[in-house]
Amino acid sequence: MRRCLVSLVVAAAVSLAGAGPAMAAGGLDAPWSGSGTGTSTVVADGSSGDPVLTYNANGFNGTWTFGATAASARTATVAYDYSGFHSFFQVTVGLTAFVSHDGTLTESTLVAAGPANCCSPPSGGFSYKGQTTFALAAGDTYGFRMQGGNFDSARTLSGRLELAPVDTTPPLIAPAVDGTLGDNGWYTSDVGVAWTVTDAESAVSSTTGCAPASVATETTGTTFTCAATSLGGASSDSVTIKRDATSPTVDLSGGGTYTVDQTVTIACAGSDATSGVAFDTCSQAAGARPAYEYGLGTTTVSASATDNAGNTGGASQDLTVTVTPDSLIALTQRWVSKEGVAHALAAKLEAGGEGSLGAYRNQLAAQTGKSITADHAELLATLSKSL
Repeated sequence: MRRCLVSLVVAAAVSLAGAGPAMAAGGLDAPWSGSGTGTSTVVADGSSGDPVLTYNANGFNGTWTFGATAASARTATVAYDYSGFHSFFQVTVGLTAFVSHDGTLTESTLVAAGPANCCSPPSGGFSYKGQTTFALAAGDTYGFRMQGGNFDSARTLSGRLELAPVDTTPPLIAPAVDGTLGDNGWYTSDVGVAWTVTDAESAVSSTTGCAPASVATETTGTTFTCAATSLGGASSDSVTIKRDATSPTVDLSGGGTYTVDQTVTIACAGSDATSGVAFDTCSQAAGARPAYEYGLGTTTVSASATDNAGNTGGASQDLTVTVTPDSLIALTQRWVSKEGVAHALAAKLEAGGEGSLGAYRNQLAAQTGKSITADHAELLATLSKSL
């Protein structure tokens, strides 16, 4: 007659030997390593595929621990498939998930079966499938502890644990835009667009539109979209690039040579073909003004414009104002209210010479406040000195 023997459970060691942590392509860390009663074999350590872990022992009980070191802080959901054979009589099976963080061990019981006699599971063989979630910080040790026993003459203990990441979220997609950003979301240089696609839970199986791209011509809006798929589903992200690297133009006209009696008319307009003009100084330059207001000689009239991208442009025109006897006569007749006085002043300008011009200025002084304003009389006198 077989006797009942209570299985002895040996505490699992959570310091596992192996290389430093690395994120495997499938989303689990690698490498996985293990130890325990009898022979513990890492069939696949997770570096190039999902971890597969086995054990074999000849005894009444045993404990086996397999684990890895977390390369990053995250929540990892893992699907497990635990199957094996612990003989037929008084069979027990246990599966525990654990995380060791800064010396503190957290455990979660996933399977606690038996003792069972022949021939109900786990007697005669067992299979348990499920999922568990690990809350990880970088550097944590995590994994699974398997344990079991029997009171059977065969004393066979064998098991196989297959792991696979469970992806609950689609890939994360982030654009990286390289260029000189101007105003209002416009770029003022060539622009490069690159994408980062990551998924901590499973491999990214496909991408569309995620190759690097560039924008080197003016555009009011070119949209790039990157789409990616993993076991967690599909996601996409888009970025729209507006590029205006061309300065606005200012059309300025009205320059040239004028006599003091003429009117200078400046026309000004700013334009920008892509982002449009945000503001310009045309209102300060444009308009009609008497030539004498610019003063004798050459004056440069300028105007600028700024587009909505922040580019600036401008233009300028030179105008030259001269005084001649005829132009001064025209101003005199325009400003002197008494016809006879105006006629006399014009005659002196027509005669020319220092004596006549001096007499012209003397008569202006005598008529100031009478037939001509003080400002006009002063200006005419000043202009006459340039004849």
